Amino acid sequence: FPSHDISLGIYEITIEISDGFNVDTQDLSVTITNINESAGIAAPTVSAQAYKGRAITVTVVADTPGKVQFYIDGKRIPNCLAVATTGSAPTATATCSFKPAVQGIHFITARINPSNNLMTATTSEKLLLSVGRRTTQR
Repeated sequence: FPSHDISLGIYEITIEISDGFNVDTQDLSVTITNINESAGIAAPTVSAQAYKGRAITVTVVADTPGKVQFYIDGKRIPNCLAVATTGSAPTATATCSFKPAVQGIHFITARINPSNNLMTATTSEKLLLSVGRRTTQR
């Protein structure tokens, strides 16, 4: 009969083979080691068309709770360096509100650092963001 110690991931079994006359047994021990899995995070989305100097909200959905860092063109977005997710797995979300400083084509990514220490940090796919010229006075 199999026995196991779940906390260690060790399973011990005894195999018995018989040909009808002779019997042979073999004891086996199997160890299962947990590996760190990568967290999943979707590509960011934005709330509206982006304009230079006008606030937009960027949202990401992850498959695990944690802290999210947001980046534009590979540089951290101030005030969006450790945004805690809300909700729970598999739809934990994080949002970042910022004002793009430069018009043109940029890319936004997000990186989640999971609360679960058995999961590793992961960076999202890039969102291409076209930042237009502001058309109104400040």
